[in-house]
Amino acid sequence: MARVSTAAGIVGIFAGLWGVVCYTLSCSSSLASCPAMSAAPPGVSGTVYAVLAGLLVLSSLVTFVGPKSVFYASALLGLLIDVSEVMNYADIASGPFYVTLVLATLSVILGLLSARRGTAFSEQLHPMNLPVFG
Repeated sequence: MARVSTAAGIVGIFAGLWGVVCYTLSCSSSLASCPAMSAAPPGVSGTVYAVLAGLLVLSSLVTFVGPKSVFYASALLGLLIDVSEVMNYADIASGPFYVTLVLATLSVILGLLSARRGTAFSEQLHPMNLPVFG
């Protein structure tokens, strides 16, 4: 079974890449196929959404090698993407809107679980803490 922290990093990367791809698609076509442009607060371009998504990718990559506190940053970025999406959704939400919400919400939940999760062994029961004889 995969560890929660690994799953949090992978979901965060997918959520961020989804946001960057959506932004790129919506900027390169006349029809917005992803919710990137409508995700920004009124008066701000979809670039804010793309920056949040890019930062989510970077923070999720850092979670594989960095301290556990980086998971809080990933969770916060996922939450900001969720809030941005919900505040600026269209009257008729499309499939990509729901995909964005699911990925960002999973990133928040798994990030918080990973940041709060303790070690599997206590210090006394850890296998590397064997008694030394001699």
